[in-house]
Amino acid sequence: MKRDIALLAVVLAVCAAAYGLLLLRPSAESVKIFVDGQLQKTFLLADNTEYIIKTPYGANTLIIQNKTARIAYSDCPNGLCRGATIVRRGESIICAPHHLLVTTGRAAGVDAVSG
Repeated sequence: MKRDIALLAVVLAVCAAAYGLLLLRPSAESVKIFVDGQLQKTFLLADNTEYIIKTPYGANTLIIQNKTARIAYSDCPNGLCRGATIVRRGESIICAPHHLLVTTGRAAGVDAVSG
C-alpha cells in the first residue's frame, strides 16, 4: 500500500514538472507557413491579419489575432486542422491533404507583414 502511494506521488510529481515546463515555454513571435516543405510566408503574431493560403491541393484561411494563429477555414475533406490554435514557440498546425504546415517561432526572418 505504501509503495503504491509512493509510486503515485512520483508519477504526479513528474506530470506536474512536465506541465510546468510546457507553461514556461516562451510565447511565439512569428508564424511560418510551409507548403510542400517550402517556406511561403512569415507573419508576426503581434499583427492582426487574415491570410488565405492557396495550395495546389486546396485553400485554408489563417487568422492571426491576439498573438495567436488559427485555421478558420479549410476546404480539405477531413477538416481536422480547422479551429486549431497555436500560440507558443514550436507549436504547429498541419493540414496533410493540403501539404500545409503552419508553425510558430522567433521573429527573425519575417518577410511579410500585413498592416
